[in-house]
Amino acid sequence: MMDIVEKNGDKIDIRKLAKDLSVPVVEISALKGTAVMDAAEAAIKVAKANMIPKAQTFSSDVEAALTKIEALALADIPEAQRRWYAVKLFERDDKVLASMGLSDDIQKSVEDVIAGVEAAEDDDAESIITNERYMKIGEVISDSYVKQNRGELSTSDKIDKVVTNRWRGLPIFVAVMFLVYYISVTTVGTWATDWANDGVLKQQRRARSTPVSPVPKMSSAPSKTVPSETSMKPSAAMETPWRKRASTWAMQSMKRSKQTVSRTRPTTASGSQASRSWSSSGSTD
Repeated sequence: MMDIVEKNGDKIDIRKLAKDLSVPVVEISALKGTAVMDAAEAAIKVAKANMIPKAQTFSSDVEAALTKIEALALADIPEAQRRWYAVKLFERDDKVLASMGLSDDIQKSVEDVIAGVEAAEDDDAESIITNERYMKIGEVISDSYVKQNRGELSTSDKIDKVVTNRWRGLPIFVAVMFLVYYISVTTVGTWATDWANDGVLKQQRRARSTPVSPVPKMSSAPSKTVPSETSMKPSAAMETPWRKRASTWAMQSMKRSKQTVSRTRPTTASGSQASRSWSSSGSTD
């Protein structure tokens, strides 16, 4: 963020800031990627040196409560970590409280201490700690941060002051939404829809409407043509043992059917007279 600070003409006293925080401070710009590795190396040095940052000093009531909590529940915790655990217990952090496994008597004693501070400050414990932290942040910024145009609003702040106004905010919101709808439906949206309909979709419809050559229809009625013996005979290339037997069986069946037809068909008038005489003699008997 230092690039934005320099762009606005503001200044940050790095030495004062490092002194107030009790840790090294490195100027970086994540957007441009400058001094990122320097910040990582400084963090590694602090971790290896086991440096303990200066603890924030809260109000007298909160400090007294933290001291009591350390004596009641944190005697077995290392001294470097007691302050952190005391603040978390004061804030009623459920995860920290569950991980410590305190007895019911100790939890009741800690709760009594917290309730006393809440009654004195007229606020809940978590909000008390949050407000104290923001007050400390304000003090640190006032010592190390120098703003060029002190008292003047930035462009972003000016815009926020207008669009988030309690009276003008809602009409501005309605006007912006109407403008977005108008642009998307009547102007840009209409142009895009017409272009899609006249261009891409029209080509697709034209491709679908292109006539396709019809496939010749096959007659479903059975053919009355009787195959001849030569058509039933397979070619030499197709002559296999099972094909030979099949073709032989088919030709024999055709010969039997022709002989049966020729025997049953009346060919002369004498045949019909013989049948009539046979029927009359049979009736006389």
